[in-house]
Amino acid sequence: MKRFTKWTVIVAVALAIIVSTAGCTSNTGNNASPSPSVSPQPTQDPNFVPKNTSGYLTYSNRSAGYTIQYLPSWQLINSSTATGFHLLNTGTTGGDAANVGVIVSANLPKNMTLNDYSELVLPVLRNSTDFKLLSSSNSTLAGYPAKEYAFTFVNIYGTPAQGLEKLTLANHTGYFVSYLAVQSYYSANLEIAQNMIGSFNIVSSA
Repeated sequence: MKRFTKWTVIVAVALAIIVSTAGCTSNTGNNASPSPSVSPQPTQDPNFVPKNTSGYLTYSNRSAGYTIQYLPSWQLINSSTATGFHLLNTGTTGGDAANVGVIVSANLPKNMTLNDYSELVLPVLRNSTDFKLLSSSNSTLAGYPAKEYAFTFVNIYGTPAQGLEKLTLANHTGYFVSYLAVQSYYSANLEIAQNMIGSFNIVSSA
């Protein structure tokens, strides 16, 4: 496993651990109003159809409850932690200079909202060296309301890098999809990453 891949796994594990240890308190602001014991969960757009890119393969993880397409020339790596699942697709062009990852955090507190979930994730990203948030916006992922972040940073090997993250909440489970690349490969692989993220679909877990 190459250096950038190792760095990505470190970030994935950190995110998974922080979200899993959130406990039953989902309010992150001092002035936040108390959340109800069970927060209304986002619903999927009934018209949502996952993107289907010709020539891509489909990876299905029923245990984690999702499917995603990926370019056949990318290497598929699976790793699991005690707190979730991680799918890492590593482009052969430029080694592992660009990748798409998925983190699934099941059994989140029932009073957790999408804003709560995003406020757990964002501080982890901000801990990256020279982190700069380029944009923060409302979006969709797998037909569900989502948060989207674009940012630049310097990875632990001192290489300038760029990231695009989307996260959503469905059935008290968090889904976090990321595209990370060293900056010299970010633009070249962005369309591939967008195809993959657009194909991401939440399905019934086994």
